Amino acid sequence: MKEREDGAKLQKCFILTIYTKPCDDGVMKDVIDDGVMKDVTDDGVMKDVTDDGVMKDVTDDGVVKDVTDDGVMKDVTDDGVMKDVTDDGVMKDVTDDGVMKDVTDDGVMKDVTDDGVVKDVTDDGVVKDVIDDGVMKDVTDDGVMKDVTDDGVMKDVTDDGVMKDVTDDGVMKDVTDDGVVKDVTDDGVVKDVIDDGVMKDVTDDGVMKDVTDDGVMKDVTDDGVMKDVTDDGVMKDVTDDGVVKDVTDDGVVKDVTDDGVMKDVTDDGVMKDVTDDGLMKDVTDDGVMKDVTDDGVMKDVTDDGVMKDVTDDGVMKDVTDDGVVKDVTDDGVVKDVTDDGVVKDVTDDGVMKDVTDDGVVKDVTDDGVVKDVTDDGVVKDVTDDGVVKDVTDDGVVKDVTDDGVVKDVTDDGVMKDVTDDGVMKDVTDDGVMKDVTDDGVMKDVTDDGVMKDVTDDGVVKDVTDDGVVKDVTDDGVMKDVTDDGVVKDVTDDGVMKDVTDDGVVKDVTEHLSKRPALTLKCTDAGDSFLPNTVSLQN
Repeated sequence: MKEREDGAKLQKCFILTIYTKPCDDGVMKDVIDDGVMKDVTDDGVMKDVTDDGVMKDVTDDGVVKDVTDDGVMKDVTDDGVMKDVTDDGVMKDVTDDGVMKDVTDDGVMKDVTDDGVVKDVTDDGVVKDVIDDGVMKDVTDDGVMKDVTDDGVMKDVTDDGVMKDVTDDGVMKDVTDDGVVKDVTDDGVVKDVIDDGVMKDVTDDGVMKDVTDDGVMKDVTDDGVMKDVTDDGVMKDVTDDGVVKDVTDDGVVKDVTDDGVMKDVTDDGVMKDVTDDGLMKDVTDDGVMKDVTDDGVMKDVTDDGVMKDVTDDGVMKDVTDDGVVKDVTDDGVVKDVTDDGVVKDVTDDGVMKDVTDDGVVKDVTDDGVVKDVTDDGVVKDVTDDGVVKDVTDDGVVKDVTDDGVVKDVTDDGVMKDVTDDGVMKDVTDDGVMKDVTDDGVMKDVTDDGVMKDVTDDGVVKDVTDDGVVKDVTDDGVMKDVTDDGVVKDVTDDGVMKDVTDDGVVKDVTEHLSKRPALTLKCTDAGDSFLPNTVSLQN
């Protein structure tokens, strides 16, 4: 019997039946009549569940801790990140590391710390007047950006939120009231648009020329390829170089030149009986290929369209009625399949060997790579050539050979202090890479994880506290950046030279076409569970 604050009596009766306890390896333990798991073994993770089936106050390893009766998580451990949730389930005032701080009762973020970026939000939840470094400045009550600072690029927006008449350097110029760009400068490419917004009759360099009122391109210049289109917009009888030739009224290509490969198509659009060079030959009315020439590979197909008993060169041989390949020649690789269709015990050359009844590959030859798998199907302790070596019970790769790249992983599964060949070296407890070898590119990262002052080969050099690259070496291209982060006055090889305070390029060198390309290249570290290494290359 339990008494509430208002004096009312609460009484709850239930019948609890404990099922027989399964074996420890079966995981389930102590279930109530409703079928809800409650109080499982420590290895099963679930522990201390309420009668309603809501997890509440689990062990520290299980992460969930201190849930309200309504099932809302509230006040989790510092490592669990969530902390101080309102009764409505809205996160409010999280620790500094959790980023969220000072949320309104409605759940709208308002006035976050300077590092959190969001600052000065309206009651309606619209961001308005952010700090200068946050870029947004002077937003209307409706939430439309209007007349931003010169560095922010946007300037002179209409009340409806349509950009109109931007500076010449901003490219957009002379927009209609409907918001359609019309008659831009020659450098801006768009020129002479009709009122409906469809481009019509562009300059010869712009490629489009002579468009119909419906907006369908028709009769383009010879260099533009399209020529002689029907009113419906279907291409028909194009020049020999354009390939399409002799199309039906329905728009189906039929009887193309010998060089175009397609020849003799049915009215339904199914290809049938093509020339020997075109490969297809003798197709059924249903469109299923059947009995092709020896060079075409397919031979002796069933009425259901399943390939069965192909020539030795065609690889498939001795297929079951269900269409499962079973017992193929040694050259065909597949050999000795179970009735369930699971490949089991293949030849040494076929790679798979000694599969469990469940279909899990276990203990393959040294050449087959997989060797010594656990009952749970987790690869553990493979040969040096197979790369994976010494895996933890949780399945996390830890301490692999030097050739396998992964080496010395923390208990949390974060890679830390890898060999010089493995690139990663000296990672912080938070998992941020910091101070990598010269060959690994990253070197001297700040606590916030921002790259700062990298070697000359690593390109990034002398970064500001705000994380803006400023004053890079001549080989790194960027040189002499303003506090606002605008590149200004770059070397002749870097192309940009003499930029205005507004960030507009002015008086560029004549070698613009020789600017080196900046590419992102992701290298694959193989099957060693490494994250892709991203490098900047000029």
